[in-house]
Amino acid sequence: MKTSVSNKILLVQLNFVWILICASLYVSAQVSIEQVELSSSWLPETFIELDDGEWSRAREANKIKKWDLNRISRDELVAFGKLTLWQVDQFFTYKKAMGDFKDVYEVQAIPGWDPVLARSLVPFFKIESFPIKEWFLENRLLEQSILTYRIRGIQNRNAFPNDWVGSGVGMQLLYRYRSPGVQVGFSIDKDPGEKVFNSKVGSGVDFLSVHASLQPKGSVKAIILGDFTVNFGQGLIQWQSFAFRKTPAIALLKKNGATFRPYRSVGEFNFHRGAAISWVRKIHAIDFFVSSRMLSANYGVSAVNGNIGVTSFNTSGYHRTRQEIEKRNNFHQWATGARYSLHHKNISGGINVVAYQFSMPLVVTAKAYDRNSINSNFWMNASADLSFYLRNCHFFMENALDKKGAYAGLFGGLLSLSKQLDLGIVFRLLSEKYQSLYSNSFTEASFPGNEKGFFMAVNARPFSKLEFQYFADVFCFPWLRYTINRPSNGMENLFQLVYQPTKKDELILSSRFEKKDQNVSASSAPGPLKWVATVQKRVWRIQWVKKLNDLTRLALRMESVSILPIMGVRQQVEHGFLTFIDWKYQWGRSGFSSHLRCQLFDADSYESTVYVFTPQIGGNYQLSQFSGKGAIYMLIIENELLRSISCRGALNYEYRRNGPPSKLSFSLQIAMKLYHLGGSKNSTLF
Repeated sequence: MKTSVSNKILLVQLNFVWILICASLYVSAQVSIEQVELSSSWLPETFIELDDGEWSRAREANKIKKWDLNRISRDELVAFGKLTLWQVDQFFTYKKAMGDFKDVYEVQAIPGWDPVLARSLVPFFKIESFPIKEWFLENRLLEQSILTYRIRGIQNRNAFPNDWVGSGVGMQLLYRYRSPGVQVGFSIDKDPGEKVFNSKVGSGVDFLSVHASLQPKGSVKAIILGDFTVNFGQGLIQWQSFAFRKTPAIALLKKNGATFRPYRSVGEFNFHRGAAISWVRKIHAIDFFVSSRMLSANYGVSAVNGNIGVTSFNTSGYHRTRQEIEKRNNFHQWATGARYSLHHKNISGGINVVAYQFSMPLVVTAKAYDRNSINSNFWMNASADLSFYLRNCHFFMENALDKKGAYAGLFGGLLSLSKQLDLGIVFRLLSEKYQSLYSNSFTEASFPGNEKGFFMAVNARPFSKLEFQYFADVFCFPWLRYTINRPSNGMENLFQLVYQPTKKDELILSSRFEKKDQNVSASSAPGPLKWVATVQKRVWRIQWVKKLNDLTRLALRMESVSILPIMGVRQQVEHGFLTFIDWKYQWGRSGFSSHLRCQLFDADSYESTVYVFTPQIGGNYQLSQFSGKGAIYMLIIENELLRSISCRGALNYEYRRNGPPSKLSFSLQIAMKLYHLGGSKNSTLF
């Protein structure tokens, strides 16, 4: 039966591919479409930590502005996220030795920049050579002032719970102003199920975020007021921005990014609210922030002393039911932190400190895995990080302590052994007692702590059109975890082949194997305690991306998940299967573009769930999980016909067999480009 279903799915996909190819043969090349994005990324979805659209905002910014190779700064080059610090330094060493770039493809000659990496970055670069007057005119064109309104909803009233106090419509109002010296913006968000206006909220809306960022000339590099994110070291004590987890891409193993960033997303938890300042003097830099904000918390009784305190936070930001509304902003958090850093030639490092004061103490629950959690109304962490390179090798590390002296350490190296071979290693040693807040490091678990592990990745390019990527990770957890009733261990490896015969074709084959411990459900192993068993998971993926011409791009993916039998508990293999076709088409010079996705999935249970990124309007992505049997049909249409107004709309139909009712949802975005609200860059004070 399973084979019959898979054959039918494959037949439908092949027929659809043929129809799209035939339809695309009539298109003439006039306007280029965007490059491959997360919807057809070569990175496994579970390895990417989305930050409410930060990846998309970065891509949108790069589409609006191409960076001049001869004027790009070190921070701007690091912000691409695809280069190691050694590769960034090689860029400026090459430029100093050879002079200004004459052509964007000259980046392929930079030592350590392999052809595949160089070609992937070429679309974001340009070379300009003009007098200073024209440079000021160019800077004026970089000014952006955009007001965006988004609305999304569900047509079927039975598709959402009856205890929601608001409608099933979600709305966002966003304003962004950016120039070379100033960034200002606000975000207003109402999620489906929430009220449009809430009398219990001081601002009258469920979520309001405001930020203002200044980049003065001189020693003060940046001043941020309002909402912002903080990133220290390698994330052992603090990292709130977009990040990659385990990945076969060696350049992404080390976290790079600005210490402070204005918060431009609509997530309601992972940011600070207050003021931040960055000061730079030659090779020295000091970053300092202070924050005061309200959070939504769940209260309970401490298992240590019986006192009332916070057992968990509402990180989703949803306030749809009366119970969620009553808990809204019932907890106050003060936070402050600082970083001193030094960058000199081939070495850089820093000392980081962050501290928190709470209006109510965080408490330990009676659950065994929670024994080492924070049990105080004050918490702090400190760390020291260091990175340096020796010839073609880049090394980095961070060592951290929490308030109680528990240790966490991370050590890594990125080694360019030859032009065709790169090696990456990461070793982490985190005490089972180590605790931190707002942290995100290179770990198997969601948060740093209670983990020891060793990771190794290899990238080989035997031919210019072929790349092999492999990683292996072994890890153990000295103490109990949320879903594991004993100390446990595991391993994971991935093998991936990326073949690019032409600039218009890309074929990816990948195989991933996981072996991890987890609790077995009570139905499989009845008794007072859940039994822990080793679960083995295999994932296969084949992905083909074809740029039929400058107007049309086609992507096809098939992914299979297998959960192997557990001796004495589950005797049959559980399967999951997902396939989709993406078709992107630019309608000539009309200003219209479309994105069509047809997706089918069939998973036996929650354990064999398949994950995939679902495109959203505005360039955002949502990480979705699919179990059971069903189909998704999605259509996004975008219009850039008018100079000052753009419209984007989406329809999404979801069908699940023997599951929830079919769901038809819609989204609409209208953006007004108010470029002339700001003054001339010639008169700016910054």
